[in-house]
Amino acid sequence: MGNFIDPAKAGMIPLTEDIYIMQKKTRKESLPTKLQESSSHLTEDMSAISESAMQEAENAKVEDFKQSAIENLSQLDSSSETFLEEATDRIIESALKREFGKGLTNNKGFEQMKNTIMRQLLENNEHRLGIEKFIEELMPAVHNFVYSSKPETQAEASSKGDNIE
Repeated sequence: MGNFIDPAKAGMIPLTEDIYIMQKKTRKESLPTKLQESSSHLTEDMSAISESAMQEAENAKVEDFKQSAIENLSQLDSSSETFLEEATDRIIESALKREFGKGLTNNKGFEQMKNTIMRQLLENNEHRLGIEKFIEELMPAVHNFVYSSKPETQAEASSKGDNIE
């Protein structure tokens, strides 16, 4: 046997069965940790994406609600003595429909529930101020909505120099 190299003399540690089993076991134990770390990063990434998507959906829902409120308020006379009550009624009804579906309005207790909510909002000064502020913030958009959706009359067109016939 001519060219036999002694692993111990060559600086190599001989691979015994015990060492092989120990290395295999170490690799097996570290694999779940590596997978768990990768999974954790993936979960964090997915969570961030989910939170972002949920926030976008929530923002869209809020904007949709505001647009609905603007359309509802545009149908009311803002100079009326009962404007706040009428506006609150419309806002509550719109919110309930959006949250629970239009079928809720067919429920025999719907009007009572809506009136209870309205009474709670308007009789509590803090809530009333919140409703008033919400409506006040929407009023410029309500006025824009009213004037942008109103057809121009002959007199308005003539004053601009347009001729509608």
